[in-house]
Amino acid sequence: MKKLIYYILGFTALLFAACDLMDDIYTEMDENKKPINYSFDYELTDDDYASISKKALKVAKTSQDSAKAKAIKTHKTFSESIAAADYIGYALVGNFPALGKNSAINVTYNYALAEKTYLAKLSSATEYTVSKEDYDAMGEDGPGKYDNFSSSVLPDDYLPGFLADKFPNEAEGAVYQVFYKYYSGKTEDRFSYYYLKNSKWMPVPNPYILEADDYDAMGKPGKYDNFSSSIDPDDYLPTFLGIKFPYAQAGDQKLIIYAYYAGGGVTEMHGKEYEFDGTNWKIPAKVIKKTSQFIHTGSTWVFDPTVRFTMGTEDYQMIVDWVATTEHADLVSSYGNNEYYTGASAHYNNFDARIYKYTSQPEFAGLSDEDAAKLIQERIIIGITQLLKAKYPNAVAQVSGIDVMFIVTYLVYDGSNHNYTIKLQCTKSAPNPEFEVVEGPTEF
Repeated sequence: MKKLIYYILGFTALLFAACDLMDDIYTEMDENKKPINYSFDYELTDDDYASISKKALKVAKTSQDSAKAKAIKTHKTFSESIAAADYIGYALVGNFPALGKNSAINVTYNYALAEKTYLAKLSSATEYTVSKEDYDAMGEDGPGKYDNFSSSVLPDDYLPGFLADKFPNEAEGAVYQVFYKYYSGKTEDRFSYYYLKNSKWMPVPNPYILEADDYDAMGKPGKYDNFSSSIDPDDYLPTFLGIKFPYAQAGDQKLIIYAYYAGGGVTEMHGKEYEFDGTNWKIPAKVIKKTSQFIHTGSTWVFDPTVRFTMGTEDYQMIVDWVATTEHADLVSSYGNNEYYTGASAHYNNFDARIYKYTSQPEFAGLSDEDAAKLIQERIIIGITQLLKAKYPNAVAQVSGIDVMFIVTYLVYDGSNHNYTIKLQCTKSAPNPEFEVVEGPTEF
């Protein structure tokens, strides 16, 4: 009985909190005699999904539109194919009719992650072995020099382009298992997986391919160096990952590629993705919470198209790759994952701003430490601008009349770590979008 009373009191408090917000809005509206603007956070309820579905059905023009509207009510989620930006406004109009122009609401909603179709195709991937002629075709100063890859001639730098030339008519979603020679003190046989997405060959991300020693370390899987219906990978791989990657950070993901005995003498290659939650390695959730901002234009609610992201390994590498195409290519390290034009490092995931690293460059001759630091910061901004061009080649200047902003968070190392954020505006739409700084860099 006590629990019931507590539940009722808790619900009543929540109800009054919501009512207080609306009371404040209507009180201010009465005082001003016109729509007012507010900014606050809001999470969609089950009733909101049902309301959105109902309103979307009323304006549906095709059977596909109707199917999407019904799915919102059934699954209570949005997705890549059912964009939250197209539907959430229906709920805001009904819930907050008193709000006017420039009101902003940070809306939290359920988002269903797209299935990574390449995972299911690993077991049936097309096998291809790189030949001597293939190495030569990729460049006699590159893979063709010794007919192999290495730490300075990386497979991922050459094989996507090679596959595009070799298999120009391959179907979308195709997965290839490519075998090649790799030199690391000695020449050995290796393989990598690539898949075709949006007509572009891409390496399967964050892979770790189990080796014989790995199976042995897990005990029972080491008997035949595989998993099976009686040796479930989920019983072993989370613990294995914790031991193999002791310094993993929350949010890190790994795709484990392993041998699986399917029966009848058939062993297949399977893949399973795991994510570290800060304590344990787990299979990533299929539905996550996302938050997007919606702005009132004066007549309706529209999605705020601001893009926010924290730079990761791939982002820093994009800047390194750009520098490698410029007259400053000599500032790229022999490892190919850091450079000293902007200081981008895909190895450390930061910008190296230690002044002594730049003093040999003629542009820094005679500069005070203060002026040298300013020049490094200017170059970092140039690098981030080039990153946006590479990362968002289809960027547009406006969405529904709203200017498109990009808020980028990044790390700078000058002997100690400093976190910065910078805000840029897309001033020219694709093709060849352009970006300008409107705020920052700001340390936080």
